[in-house]
Amino acid sequence: MSYPEAIELKIVAVRLRVVLASASAVAVLALIGWALGIDPRVLIGGAEMMSGGSQTQQQQTGAGTTGAPSDEMGQFVSAVLGSTEAEWTEIFCSRRENL
Repeated sequence: MSYPEAIELKIVAVRLRVVLASASAVAVLALIGWALGIDPRVLIGGAEMMSGGSQTQQQQTGAGTTGAPSDEMGQFVSAVLGSTEAEWTEIFCSRRENL
């Protein structure tokens, strides 16, 4: 199995887990609603509101800035992100060479 096929297979597996977890959550909410005499649609709708499942996409009003951050927190986050990207790039490149 090639590296891209393995990644694609993992993505499919993760999506399947998400679908199964969602279906399980709906089944549990339906059972709770049935046991308590509550309409399960109310519970499921409330769960969607809590998780943000049915929210509409909001547009960002401010124009984002680009470039190097000027504050201390921004510089820290930039440094951590840069080192993380470098490490993962090295890991992925080494795995490709091993295939």
